[in-house]
Amino acid sequence: VNIATMIDGSAGLGHNGVLIFVGCSYTAMHQGIVISDGSWMMVSHSYFAGAVLEGLYFAPTYTGQAEISGGAISGSGGHGTSNTATQANGIRALGGLLTISGIRVSGCLGRGIWIPGPIQGYTITSCIFYSNALAQWLLAGGNFYSVTGNLCMINTGNSITGAG
Repeated sequence: VNIATMIDGSAGLGHNGVLIFVGCSYTAMHQGIVISDGSWMMVSHSYFAGAVLEGLYFAPTYTGQAEISGGAISGSGGHGTSNTATQANGIRALGGLLTISGIRVSGCLGRGIWIPGPIQGYTITSCIFYSNALAQWLLAGGNFYSVTGNLCMINTGNSITGAG
């Protein structure tokens, strides 16, 4: 499977409204959920394993709000990516308003969560990040964010880096 779920506004409305994913399992895919429109999305108690690029990808064109709570992301990059500098991440966010809480991200060959762009208004709370190959967060220019109460252990590289 290349992309397990693509949310791109292709229904002709500009966005897909409200999307709720509860108890889903995504395994051995190129990317898990890719979202690039203005939808509101909730992902709860879902599992993403073995993505080549990342379990969740929020495109630069994503203007909606996403809430990710509970569940786990593991083993991103384990199925063949050769570019762990920008790929093999648990979550890569380039757009949207994000609330991430209570997830476990482990065993990624890239970063647990990578926020390389200037997105604003996100919260990362009460998550566990362990055994990831690169820094857990790369906050490059984002504003109005909160990163609190997370556990980072047995990771290679920095726990939190950035210039936000």
